[in-house]
Amino acid sequence: MYFTRNTSIYQFLAFWIHILNFLEGSLEAQGLLERFGMNATQLQKARALVNQLQAAIQQVSDQQSKQKAATDSFRAQWQKARHLYQLHVQAARRGLGRDASHFVSASPKRYLAWLTQAQAFYAALLDNAIYLEQMRELGVPSEELQRASQMVAAMAANKDQQTQHLAEKRTAMRQRDLTFAEAKQWFEALDKVARIAFRGQPALLKAIRPLDLPQSQSEDTPAQAKAVKKTPAQINATVVSEAPSAEVQLTSQAASISLV
Repeated sequence: MYFTRNTSIYQFLAFWIHILNFLEGSLEAQGLLERFGMNATQLQKARALVNQLQAAIQQVSDQQSKQKAATDSFRAQWQKARHLYQLHVQAARRGLGRDASHFVSASPKRYLAWLTQAQAFYAALLDNAIYLEQMRELGVPSEELQRASQMVAAMAANKDQQTQHLAEKRTAMRQRDLTFAEAKQWFEALDKVARIAFRGQPALLKAIRPLDLPQSQSEDTPAQAKAVKKTPAQINATVVSEAPSAEVQLTSQAASISLV
């Protein structure tokens, strides 16, 4: 299988969907695989793993979209709420004077600190009729302060939703990675069986190798070919001496592969 640790999950999935489609549609390939314990039930297990991986990838994508939408919405709300809050703080400083000093201070940059301060600010104004009247005289009616307080509450709820989507995205990513690891292990075993089962069928071997290897890995250079070129007599001698041991090795490899 032409994959490394840097191969993306999407390349892996595309490759094995292609392989499964071929195996499921070839009775010849299925017959050869069955000799080594890879029957129709095992191919169904392979298809189920592919479907699980596809579902896990889609789940991650969905959670990423939800988390991004919630983040964008929260940031827009926070920007609007901070701007309105700053206007109200300035009005409170002008209209309330020293009375505002115990609940009006410099606006912090961090979200949680700002949220705590904004909630306390609007609660102090809305719970005091005198403050509301003084703010009204400055052109800030109580209805506006109430809407601003509700905006802060909605923004906090949006932030909680964004945090939840972030946690769900991370959970989905962990599940995807676990499914990917299981599928890779299983298909590596299937790949070994297929190479052994199809060793005498060049067309089948080619069909399960849709990815081209670089020339440096797949083909010898002319100089290399010339260096290892043998005479017909040497080739025949090599085949006779190596064939029995190669057959034993392939058989033992197939027997050692466990597909659960």
